[in-house]
Amino acid sequence: HRLACGARLVALGATMSAARIALAPTGAMGAPRGMDRRGGGSAPRRASGDSSSGANAWVLGQRPSVVARPTHSHRAVSPRAIAASLAPDGPDKQSDGGAGRPEVSESGSVGEVLAVFTVELGLMAMGIVDTLMVGHVGEAALAAASLGGITTWLVIITTSGFVGSLDPLTSQAHGAGDAGAVATYLRHGVRAATFLSLLGGAVMQTAHPIFVALGQPAAHAAAASQYCHTEAWGILPILLFQTFRLSLAGTNKFAALVAAVTAANVVNVTLNKIFIDGVTVGSFAGLPGFQIQGYGLVGAAWSTVFSRWTLFFLILWFAAKPLAERKALQSVKLALTVNPFSKRIREDWVGALDVLRRGAAIGAQMFVEFGAFAAMSLMAGRCGVVHAAGHAIIQCLTDVSYIIPLGVGAMGSIKVGQNVGAGKGDSARTAARLAMCRGAVGVAVNAFVFLVFGDKICWWFTNEKTVHDCAVAALPVVALYQAADGLRVVGAGCLRGVGRLGAALVSDVIGFWVLGIPIGAYLALGPPNQGMLGLWRGFCFGMLAVMTPIVLKAWGVGGADEKPLV
Repeated sequence: HRLACGARLVALGATMSAARIALAPTGAMGAPRGMDRRGGGSAPRRASGDSSSGANAWVLGQRPSVVARPTHSHRAVSPRAIAASLAPDGPDKQSDGGAGRPEVSESGSVGEVLAVFTVELGLMAMGIVDTLMVGHVGEAALAAASLGGITTWLVIITTSGFVGSLDPLTSQAHGAGDAGAVATYLRHGVRAATFLSLLGGAVMQTAHPIFVALGQPAAHAAAASQYCHTEAWGILPILLFQTFRLSLAGTNKFAALVAAVTAANVVNVTLNKIFIDGVTVGSFAGLPGFQIQGYGLVGAAWSTVFSRWTLFFLILWFAAKPLAERKALQSVKLALTVNPFSKRIREDWVGALDVLRRGAAIGAQMFVEFGAFAAMSLMAGRCGVVHAAGHAIIQCLTDVSYIIPLGVGAMGSIKVGQNVGAGKGDSARTAARLAMCRGAVGVAVNAFVFLVFGDKICWWFTNEKTVHDCAVAALPVVALYQAADGLRVVGAGCLRGVGRLGAALVSDVIGFWVLGIPIGAYLALGPPNQGMLGLWRGFCFGMLAVMTPIVLKAWGVGGADEKPLV
């Protein structure tokens, strides 16, 4: 039953993205976001083979000293070859660049949209499936899984944001045909991700005193913190995967990512079934039977840890060729085994610090946004176990619906950035407006699903009628919230494509922390005593207040005034 529920949840995400997928025209795959820059006041140089002048000639100003080795393609019947054959442009068309720039379009192909959606949904699904399958253990386990899961995701998404500058750096180097720079940025990103994993793991170990200090009931804090302590063992592999993901996506290699994420989720569901409930295997062919004990909430956490390590090793396998060309495995070994204070790797530390500095704005935005949801889970815990469990269900539903605007915004950022980098201001404006229209269709589909099918969907997570009714009561408010938040996310993605990171950060601070959390806390815990419903009403008001300025700014991007990042 729970495996079927997991399949239905993934199918729900696919259904809600149908309108967006249908709007994506077919076409050639272009390179991800073309956010160009010049560093250190050095003169701009042109991509190899590009003799044109103007905006098309602006590329990275500082060329790393690493020189890429020539590569030779070959065919092999293996899982990696199968993964490559699934690529939208075929296995032979995903190169690390060439003499000219990749073709730039105003919208993504069907293959791009499907790849982005699948990867985003797959990464989110690991935590969602934990909550889905743990929910049937009991309302206390469901509430603890929600608090522990959102805390873990807050650490992961914030640390991932700090290496997010690999996105524009890699895609820009790829557009310039500079395979050596792509490899160098990956090495620096691996060093940064390894350092961040240590910080993230240390933060996860302090979960219990933080939960207690923030007023969580003793049993709830103990269960959620144990979940966090276990999940800490999976921080390193997921950050390394995210680093590889940015490097691969920046060079149009999506197929290996899709294959790895899909396989890792199958492993997670299977291990959840074994470690949450336990399993008994009877005797077979003369071999004695055995029994594996179920561990409930902790079993779900260990399943996710194993799945994240599986994800890391699978991407090394499926993307073996491009990662070998970039010396990815050597970079990991160097980061994990060589004395971090050695003069040999001093240059790596300089590069890693540059990656962290450039990604600080993205990391800060992720912390502000997902930190607000962590605070929301803490307040839901103070409303009682039933409200905390109902909030966990709603949180999972919004996580799934969030994938649609997140994917549309990411595609909008890519296409807007590419056209700005190519000096096509009018095309950048068209790309932004197309993304906003797609986002509007996507959030409308989300709202329809919530309002029409929400009652039945909530039963997938729990057998407790009180918990189910608590979640269903909030669905109309949540439908409006996700529409406003979704349009904000798409708009922020388009603004990110032209390098306007500050607008999204300000909107998050005002919408979540200045308006959403204070109003939600008053409605939930103050005299109105509305519980979890009051939390979502506060968040809804905050998003409605900040949505319009972001949408208007995104609608107006492009034109002659937009310049590549310098």
